[in-house]
Amino acid sequence: MTYTEQERAAYMAGDYKTATAYAKLEEAKKLTESLLDVLYDALPYVEDVLADPEQLKCFRPGVVQAHAKAIRAAIAKAEAAK
Repeated sequence: MTYTEQERAAYMAGDYKTATAYAKLEEAKKLTESLLDVLYDALPYVEDVLADPEQLKCFRPGVVQAHAKAIRAAIAKAEAAK
């Protein structure tokens, strides 16, 4: 297990709550990276459906557009949080 400098300093000072919070923050960062990778992988497929009127007919009007917009927003938010 590797520790960040802040986490190590908190442990050394005996501040276990802060050390645990830093550990959870690092875990959340890794999860965000994983989710961002998945969003980047999914977006081209959604955009392919948007570009093909025949495939788009299979979905209720506006559903694919809304999901594409949500994926783009999630990517932008995650990139800004880096």
